[in-house]
Amino acid sequence: MSDNFRADNLVLYKNQAARVTNVSAKKINIVTQDGTAVSVRPKDIELLHPGPLANFGQLSKPQGELLTAWELLAGEITSLEELSELAYDEFTPATAWTIWQAIDDGLHFSGSIAEIAVHTA
Repeated sequence: MSDNFRADNLVLYKNQAARVTNVSAKKINIVTQDGTAVSVRPKDIELLHPGPLANFGQLSKPQGELLTAWELLAGEITSLEELSELAYDEFTPATAWTIWQAIDDGLHFSGSIAEIAVHTA
């Protein structure tokens, strides 16, 4: 199961961004945005973006049109990558993190990493 994770993946841990630093047979070492190093099980994290994410400075808010994408997709189900491509013309760690924050906010989007529900106006 830990085969799905690699060093420098951007993952979600307790609803926060984290970076994978090392993967062993049973545990995955991550570092959170506040610099805390944690050893976790694969089921404790979710892959947001394969990376590479060298540092959290790469997660600055990208230029794009997330609200325009919301208007275009209202009432539909989409994926993280599809929404990222539509709103930002690319799928990067920064766009994945920005979209996850919008999902967590719940105003325009809800759901999971795998399936995002786009709310109607």
